[in-house]
Amino acid sequence: EHKSEYRCPQCLLEKRKANPQTIQAKPPGAEDLQRTKLSEWLEKHVAGKVEERRKTLLREKAESENMSELDALKAMGDAGPIIIRQVTSTDRKLEVRERMKRRYAHKNYPDEFPFRCKCIVVFQKLDGVDVILFALYVYEHDAKNPAPNTRTVYVSYLDSVHFMRPRKLRTFVYHEILISYLDYARQRGFATAHIWACPPLKGDDYIFYAKPEDQKTPKDGRLRQWYIDMLVECQKRDIVGKVTNMYDLYFANEKLDATAVPYLEGDYFPGEAENIIKDIEEGGSKKGGSSSKKSKKKRNGSSSSSSSGTSNKTKSKSKAGRSGTRSGSNDEDEVEMPEPSYKDGGRDQVMVKLGDTIQPMKESFIVAFLNWKGAKEEDMVVPKEITEYREKAKKEKEESGKDPTADDVLSSALADEASSSSSNNRKRDANGNIRAAGSNSSSTTATDKNGQLVKIADDDIDEMDCEFFNNRQAFLNLCRGNHYQFDELRRSKHTSMMVLWHLHNRGAPKFVQQCASCNREILTGTRHHCNVCTDFDLCDECFKNPNTDRGA
Repeated sequence: EHKSEYRCPQCLLEKRKANPQTIQAKPPGAEDLQRTKLSEWLEKHVAGKVEERRKTLLREKAESENMSELDALKAMGDAGPIIIRQVTSTDRKLEVRERMKRRYAHKNYPDEFPFRCKCIVVFQKLDGVDVILFALYVYEHDAKNPAPNTRTVYVSYLDSVHFMRPRKLRTFVYHEILISYLDYARQRGFATAHIWACPPLKGDDYIFYAKPEDQKTPKDGRLRQWYIDMLVECQKRDIVGKVTNMYDLYFANEKLDATAVPYLEGDYFPGEAENIIKDIEEGGSKKGGSSSKKSKKKRNGSSSSSSSGTSNKTKSKSKAGRSGTRSGSNDEDEVEMPEPSYKDGGRDQVMVKLGDTIQPMKESFIVAFLNWKGAKEEDMVVPKEITEYREKAKKEKEESGKDPTADDVLSSALADEASSSSSNNRKRDANGNIRAAGSNSSSTTATDKNGQLVKIADDDIDEMDCEFFNNRQAFLNLCRGNHYQFDELRRSKHTSMMVLWHLHNRGAPKFVQQCASCNREILTGTRHHCNVCTDFDLCDECFKNPNTDRGA
């Protein structure tokens, strides 16, 4: 039996005084992760907005329930600070698919589109533990990118779990993260933002593995409205101008061909365009036609689900080939006419067929024009109520004595840096000061809450590679392979702790192999791996045991 000697608190205190022990250092947490200009921008903006919102909710609760603000604060509960960090920033290339490349070779269509992949992760300290609550993937195509991807931002994936405290702030915080990111992007010189509002199928995961059962998955309409509400707030703050959709912008214009549509990693267009070109090249066979009455009827009946139809799976399973609804057959009596030559001025049949496919679900393909330095006047047109709101807000600021044109120091630094980078290549630090002419460093420094200097990396220049966060599938595989789940708060805390450990120890093995015989984790000694079976391993002890079942 296990025995332990009892000591009263007084005796224990005397023992510790007699034998002082060094207090172990606290393991690094979310705040100790690498900081970047983007993460600093987002965190500062969100912290200010959250503080304002909490005060508003506090006053409303105190007034509605007739209690003091102190009692209302206790009733709302303690909410830990929100920590925002950027965990990846890598340069990647999207190869144009073969049929698309061949069909538009006469227009010098690019062979590839380079872009910058960034992943942003949001933590909140709950009960003293950093918990992951939100993750966002964005793809940035800068000014050096060839058309049609020039100055384009694509909001690729986002996912969350509902453990934020207070729960009422959840949508508000996530909206503010996207709003502040779009503000950051437009000041860096990006002109358009593309969003595909496509919810996962029930039970599927985008980024977080095994979310809570009581967390609802939004339907198509609700998710679209969630994005629209965010973009309307962007319009009120003069961050975004016109908000439209991909169909009205590209497919409704008969003069445009498929080379005018942005070719984005994981978007609907690349996979579906490739399938349509294949159908056209094969002479419009009965298998793949997409312009018949029967196929249109099927699309109209199932457009809200944004389900599969290309050679890849749905967005919920593999967004690298997210695809909308396509029918699998045509009316047998209907014969498809030969395609008129668009090279001689005819309509591009790829645009015709793809336009017919996406028209019933066009509102899911959102395009927002950002209010950047070179924005066109026609792209900044907003509804009348937005214009009135802006004028009213400007007047209120003037009456309060605050300069309505005054921006944050970092905002000015970003705008100046974006405009001057192509001419004199001057850089500014986090405080807005111009760096010395001979300084080639892409990072700056700032002070943390303890007054210590910390490095702030430039997310547009510095490479931040993270094997399991470079894409959402890699992180999902990490969580599945190690049973890192988010279905309960206690499991989310454990998962977050392990993810933080991996982030601070990026070279460590991501998976621990188990012995197929004794089912123990092989942490020490020799691991004997089968050369045929990818998931069959034996520990050294079982390998030396002649009675061990080797699966032969």
